[in-house]
Amino acid sequence: MSGYADYRKALEQFPVTNEDHLKPVPCCTATDALLRSEGIGFLFDKDEDCETVIVPLTLSDGQLVSIDPTVVGGTFRCEWDDLILRCKNHAVESEPYEVALKVPAEVALKVPAEVALKVPAEVALKVPAEVTAEMADEKTQITFVTREINHHPDSSQHFVPFSEKMYGMFLAPPSADAADIKFYRFDGRQGVCIYPKVWHQPPIPLETLSMQFYTQQARSHNCVIYDTIDRERRWMRV
Repeated sequence: MSGYADYRKALEQFPVTNEDHLKPVPCCTATDALLRSEGIGFLFDKDEDCETVIVPLTLSDGQLVSIDPTVVGGTFRCEWDDLILRCKNHAVESEPYEVALKVPAEVALKVPAEVALKVPAEVALKVPAEVTAEMADEKTQITFVTREINHHPDSSQHFVPFSEKMYGMFLAPPSADAADIKFYRFDGRQGVCIYPKVWHQPPIPLETLSMQFYTQQARSHNCVIYDTIDRERRWMRV
């Protein structure tokens, strides 16, 4: 879970029209081989069981940190509300929180091709008719930004989509600052398990305005958060 950051307020201070406030994130298609090779996790068939890995936490002096090792599961809902993507994790009974912000279309059309995410036109932000005509094919480019990623030091987490719709996730292998973050695109036909300490943001629907997943993780729900607005004074952009 991320840290309930305020996206609209940050947008006023760090406008996405200023390239200095943007950190381009490369995109790639998620495959089982790629996720495993990069130390992220793996894909699994929806009808398979996926075991949640619990990792005992210790302090620097070797003392065990008290955690709840119980594994919990439940619905994870992601929904675009105008420009803001909000998520709610029912497995740990979180409050809804903001995950991503769509960039206005007049800015999105200027995104460099090598970092732009290509998605079907019906997902694109509603724009004036004269612009829509230029966006009505498979090469439509939209963009969005996020400011936070997090990891769970004490457990893995997996997501199984209820529908076979495309979604994406910001993911990075364990590190101090998530320097190797990428945006991975999933086709929705399989579940994904991410290892403990892997940086991530929740799934982001790419073909629909909302998606639901089954998620499973440790009840303790320990989170380490990295906020690029606070740390780097810029957004991560796809």
